[in-house]
Order: sequence, then structure tokens, then C-alpha cells
Amino acid sequence: MTLGSATKLGPYEILEPIGAGGMGEVYRARDTRLDRIVAIKVLPSHLSSNPDLRQRFEREARAVSSLNHPHICTLHDIGSQNGTDYIVMEFIEGETLSSRLKNGSLPRQDLLRYGIQIADALDKAHRQGIVHRDLKPGNIILTKSGAKLLDFGLAKLRSESKSRPDVSTLPTEHRDLTQEGMVLGTFQYMAPEQLEGKDADHRTDIFALGAVLYEMATGKKAFEGKSQASLIAAILKEEPKPISELQPLTPPILERLIKNCLAKDPEDRWQSAHDISKELRWISEGSDTTQLTSVASVSSTKGRNRASLPGWIVAAGLLLALSGLLLLFYPKWLEKPRKAVETQFSIDPEPGSTFLLANQADPDFAISPDGTKLVYLVASANQKDQLWLRSLSSVSTQPIAGTESARMPFWSPDAENIAFASGTRLVKVPLSGGTPQVICDLHGEFRGGDWLPDGTILFATMNNGLQRVSSEGGEPKLVTQLDTTEKGIGHSWPAMLPDNKHFLFLNDFSDPTKRAIYVGSLDSKEPVRLMKTQFMAQYLDPGYLLYIQAGSLVAQKLEMDPPRLTGDPIRIVDPELPINVLRGAAPITSSLNGTIAFRVSGIFQKTQLYWFDRNGKNLGTVGPVGSYVSLNLSPDGKRAAITALSEIGRSIGRAEVPVNIWVIDLVRGVQTRVTFDPSTSDENPTWSPDGRWLTFASHRNAEQAKIYRKPATGEGQEQSVWLGTGNEHPIDWSPDGKYLLVHSAGNYSDLDLMYLVMSEPPEKKAFLNGSGQEVQGQFSPGGNWVAYTSEESGRQEVYVRRFPSGEAKWQISSGGGEPRWRSDGKELFYISLDGKMMSVAIKPGDNFEASPPVPLFSTNLGVLDPDFYGGSQRYDVTADGSRFLVNTVVVAGTPPSMHIITNWTPSR
Repeated sequence: MTLGSATKLGPYEILEPIGAGGMGEVYRARDTRLDRIVAIKVLPSHLSSNPDLRQRFEREARAVSSLNHPHICTLHDIGSQNGTDYIVMEFIEGETLSSRLKNGSLPRQDLLRYGIQIADALDKAHRQGIVHRDLKPGNIILTKSGAKLLDFGLAKLRSESKSRPDVSTLPTEHRDLTQEGMVLGTFQYMAPEQLEGKDADHRTDIFALGAVLYEMATGKKAFEGKSQASLIAAILKEEPKPISELQPLTPPILERLIKNCLAKDPEDRWQSAHDISKELRWISEGSDTTQLTSVASVSSTKGRNRASLPGWIVAAGLLLALSGLLLLFYPKWLEKPRKAVETQFSIDPEPGSTFLLANQADPDFAISPDGTKLVYLVASANQKDQLWLRSLSSVSTQPIAGTESARMPFWSPDAENIAFASGTRLVKVPLSGGTPQVICDLHGEFRGGDWLPDGTILFATMNNGLQRVSSEGGEPKLVTQLDTTEKGIGHSWPAMLPDNKHFLFLNDFSDPTKRAIYVGSLDSKEPVRLMKTQFMAQYLDPGYLLYIQAGSLVAQKLEMDPPRLTGDPIRIVDPELPINVLRGAAPITSSLNGTIAFRVSGIFQKTQLYWFDRNGKNLGTVGPVGSYVSLNLSPDGKRAAITALSEIGRSIGRAEVPVNIWVIDLVRGVQTRVTFDPSTSDENPTWSPDGRWLTFASHRNAEQAKIYRKPATGEGQEQSVWLGTGNEHPIDWSPDGKYLLVHSAGNYSDLDLMYLVMSEPPEKKAFLNGSGQEVQGQFSPGGNWVAYTSEESGRQEVYVRRFPSGEAKWQISSGGGEPRWRSDGKELFYISLDGKMMSVAIKPGDNFEASPPVPLFSTNLGVLDPDFYGGSQRYDVTADGSRFLVNTVVVAGTPPSMHIITNWTPSR
């Protein structure tokens, strides 16, 4: 059934059909919420009843949603309406490669450019365990920004069970090979092992890539036949016609690369798409040399046979003589540098580690001034965050000693040192090894820095103008002055311009609509407004401003006399980047030679609330599958307050994703919304002791979190509880209602435990104010103890202290966090570092006594940094300790990914 224009699928309005295939119809549509054009792929209702096709459709959605890459089509949403399943993808303008190939082969530079991009996209998919299985020109779209790989309808997750064959793994039924069989994919691009019904792995995609590259190089398909049977026979037994016979000027190295891709035996092929990408880059960078080699090859072979061998020897001799003359008289010509070719690729963290999930919008990475190296922040299992170094010409990486808990690094001009924020200090460390050196104290949250050739460091902290300090240390001095009449909250994200005199910065306001990029000067305190934007910007050679526009990364010509932007913005990449509205941050960095690094958002996990008993037996679910962040049982155990991604959060997958609060009646299964603003994050719902109120943190107008309360029924108006100057989140009420325990993030790197004395007005007091993070505090049922999580030992551990004095301390865990008490105070639960639910028996009394922890069952909780939403709760326990409500992952999310563009030029 074809959908007509104006048909609605959820919030999407169908505009027109744009294509159809075996897996369904594709439409151009409008997202009425975000007013953007999208592509919708529909599985018609008469096919939805087919379980095999529906399974394939859902597999496509899962596969695409786990991938973030500039050359892979982005999945926005998935839905179902009136029996019709659909997925929502970015709308890509361009033509398919199959359409382009109707005009013949591609120019070599286009072949290499698109080949590199497709190989990089496949490498990204393969690294995440996904095999495309249907790579062909019809699934590649050529756009202004390059090739886009789409349609993972036949993708197969390696993690799927192999014990249960499905339709996508069955071979063709050989009863009649001249008829349409059940082999999935397109015959001309299928590997021999697919046709033989064997399991496909990443090398199957490499065969298909070889077939695509062959067709791009020659304009002809690698394998052809008059029927399916003859085509299958050709793929299984025959070799394609040599490319040099069809395109004589083809470099032999390129022909060899493609031939190896098309090897019949997977063991004889290239073993990774990454290696193919590297080879294609090498060929591209040396295109002049390879063309000379191909000319010699043509002279020696075309139109000749054995009888003409003496002529070939003469020709070769002349060529060698000519080469000798060139070496003798034109050495400078031979030393002419190769033309730089723009390339784009992604970087994955080391095994066992990940790019930070929290604050993924911040520029926690930096390109060296010469564009050859990248330093970036990585979180390793059971270790502190640390900076890692990678050369862009190599795949090897190494940690940088002395950079634990670093934030927002930047390079020295000679690329021999890295500076960064560490707690309340600005620190530098030499790459050659050595002790980190403190440059100065930071009075406020760090908002970026830059290092000048004369040794001056320009940096920003919240609620201040820009400051300068010597890299050798000293007292910072103000460079810019805040305009207090405009209620600005700071100058942020400084970036020096090539003259080392002028610089860019974001003039920050709590109201993001007032923010703008300015150009300042070290010689003057009168900056010039350049453009209105909510987010930071960078300088990009040659003479461009790099910034975020409507979720895309763009560049626009920057003139300096006077400072102004000219021309239209040039779109560099389409995928929406993670952004942080609160700090005006965007994950972008660039070098003076046109190298760009940026980060693409991860996909938020899908979770389900599950009840488990103490043995880990599944006792049922609560509510639908969703993107839940935290949960908190009411004092009577009959309701649960949850936070989940708002509509905006689900649709754009940002770093600072807005969440809203709901209450679920666990007896009736009724879900009631408590907070309603989809653009505001309402976090950490905490029940009052009588269960009437929910206290929560809220970010209004992108400000630091303030504490409010609202009736748990969702009715009535919210009331302010605490409107302090810090970034504070409620965690737990004392049983008598006299105290409210809160996280306070007064400094960017630290989270401290404070409490409010609920007098009139409330009074804020310190409980634990250490050098690291003290989070997830919970009052004991008697109110005289607080259990909490701290990283003071170098890893997460659960401790207990007296309240309110904070005196004495007991460690009750052997690695873990998220403590919860049983209502009688005789048992304490926590989550171990490997995800197990742990139990610790507590002996009541004035002195705290705890038994060794005992594991109860394994959980499948999602990844959660301690400072993410102030340390939200991923599970809770009933009063008697017999049942656990656990936020359980049912569809895994994906971490953010890093992408690099080298040799960017505006001629796109």
C-alpha cells in the first residue's frame, strides 16, 4: 500500500514517495516537531505479519541505530502505527552510485575519494560487530560531502545466536537456479561463501567492496551472467576481466588492491576495511607517481606480444634513460610535494576503554598545531580518566602519564607539552615524560584555553573575562572585561587566530539566545561581535570560522579588516554533533593546516524496568521499553519516580539530553507525567518522607541546576526549594524530613556532598568536601549514617560515615557504588564494578559494623558515570529487601565516536 501525501506516521507527515525495494517503500517526510525533512522507510502492513520480514526490518533498525559515522546514513527514530512499522532516517540529497555508473567509470580521484569513505564506513560497522551483507552501488548515495552508505536491512550482528538460523542466513534453494531464490542481497556483489550458504563475516563485505570498486574503475560489473545459475558460477569459479584491459591507465597497485578484495577464499582477501582505506589513501597521495607507473605498464603491454619483445626492451631503455636525465637535471621537480587530498576517518578508543559518555559535548580532545597528532580523553575500566596520544599517521596509541582526571586539553605551539584543567588547577605535562607542573589556580569552572608562541596561555573560567598567564606559572591577569550591565556570565572557549594577536571567544549568557562569538585582541579590551550563536567556534585554515549550525558542522569565510563573516556557510559534515547548551560547548577542534576533529553522539540505550528477587529471578516488568535514566521507589513502595529522555532527547540524541519526570503506579500500572517542558532537564526526583512531594533538580534557561518540589500527583505548581549559585541536585531526604542531602558541583571536576537544613529559609552546610567525587549519598533508616560512593582510592568504593558530623569512615565494598539501605538498617546493597547486586549485613547499634559483601545476582545495568545527572539511581529495593526494581538494558547504546578530516579545503 502506497502512502499518500499528508499521511501521518506519528509526528511525521508524508510528502512524497522517493523509492522502493524488497524491504519496503521509502518516502520523503517532514518531522513536525523539529521542522526538518527526513526519509521514512516503511514496511507495508501486509508484510508486517510476516515474522521473518519483520525480524529483518527490526534488525536493520538496530544495526543502523548503533552506528555514528559521517558516511553512514543516520537513524533518527523507529515507530509503528496501525500495523505499519517504519524507521526514520536522515534525508540525503544526491544520486546513487548505481545511477552515476550508468554514465561509465568514475574519474580516479572520485574513485579513491569515495572508496576511502566507503571503506571507513565499513570499518566503523565491522568494529561494532556489524556486517552489512548487501553492499552495492544502489546502497551508496553520492552527496556534496561525499559517499553515504545506507540500507543495513541485511546486516547481521555478530553477537546474534548462531544456533537459530533465520531467513537472512539461508542459502539459495538449488532446485531451480534460473528462478528467483531466497538468497538475500544482490547477486553481482555477493561473496562465494554467501552463495554457498556459509556464515558471512566482515570479509564478505570486503568482497562486495571489491566488486563496487571494480565497477567504479571500469564502468562494468565484475561478474555477469545470462541467468542466476551462470552468474553464480562466474562468482564461484571465474576471475573478472583485468581492469587494465578495460582502463589501461589504471595504476597496477590499485588493480592489485581490487583483485585481492575479490579473492574467492576469504583468507586470501584483505582482512580489514581499515587496511583497504589505508591503501587507498596511499594510492591517492601518490597519484602522480602511480600514473607514471601505469604509463610505463601501458607502453610495455598494450598491442604487443612475444614477437615484439625487442621493441619493448628499447622502449624500457629509453624510459630508463629519460628517468636518469630527470634525476640529473631536475631534482627539485622530483622533490615537489604531493598534492594534499582530503580524507575522513574515525578513531575508536582502545579495547576495554571508551570515550567519556558524560559531557561528551565538551572538547576533551585536541589536534596538534601541525595537524599530525591527536590527544583525547579516555575512560578505562576500573581506572581514572586519562589523556591518550595518537599520531594520525599510525593506529598505535599510548596513555600520557600524569594526566589522570584531566579535562579539556590544549597543545603547546611546539607540540611538546599538553596543558589541561585538573580539579581547581591549570596543569601542563611534557609528552616526553616528567612530573606534571601546576601553572596556576582556577577560580571557577574551566572553559577552555590556548597556548601562544611567546609562552602566554589564554584561558577561560566561568563568571570571568578571559585571562592570561605565563606557561611557566604566575598570577593570571584579565584580558577581557565582562559587561555587567548585560548580565553576562563569562567569556568562554578562547581560540587564537594565526596572527597570535587576535582571538575568538564566546560571550556567554545564562540565556543562550543572547550568546555570540566575538573577536578580541591582546592589545585592546574592546572586542568586536562576529556572529550570534549559542556555541563555541574555532579558526579553520585557510581563513574560515568553524562552528555549529542546526546540528551540522559548517565553515564560513572570516575576514579581519574589520572582523566579519562573508559568503555562505559551507557544510562540512551532516551528522548532528553532541552539544552542551549549559556551557555553550561543542566537540570540535582544528589545526592551522586544515585538520578537523569532531565527535558524533552515541545512541542512548533502551531500557526496561524489571523486578528481580534476591536470586536474580525475573518477576515481571514495569512500564514500556524506553530510555530511562533513573528510578526511585516511594516510601510505601507503591510508586516509582522515574526520569526518561524527553521527546527532544529521543529525537536528537544530544550529550546534555533533556530528561523529564514521571510517576508509575506499581499497583495499577498507570504512568503520570510530573514535569512537562521537553527542552528543560528535570533530574534526580527524590521522595519526601511522607510520599506527598517530589524534590528534583531543574536546569532552566540553560542555567546551573536549582532545586524545586512538586506534588507527586503531577498536579499544582512547582515550588522553589533552593536557588543557590552552584549546580545542585537532591539525593535523599532524612527520615525525619529535617535534612535534604544534595550533590553540589561548585567546581567542574568535583562533586561534593552537602545538605540543606530545611528551616525557613533553608541553610546549606557541607558534609563531605573532598578532592575527588563524593556521590550517591543515602541516609540510613535511623538518619545517623550516610552511605555514599567515592573515588578517593582511585576507583569507586562505597563508604559509610556518621551524619551530620562526617566523623569516622568505613569502607564496605570491594569496588562498587550506588548504595541503598533496607528499611530496618540491617542490610546495605550496592552494585559491584562488574555489575553484580551485592549485599552487606549491618549490625545495628551506635558503632557501625559490617560483614563482608556477598553477591546476589548479576544485573545488566547501563553505563553511568557518577556525575551523569548528579549520580542518578539505576535500581531500588523494597523495604524488606526481597525485591529489586532494576533499570535493565534491553537494547545497548553506543558510545560517542571520534572523526578526523585532514587537508580540508573550501573547494568542495
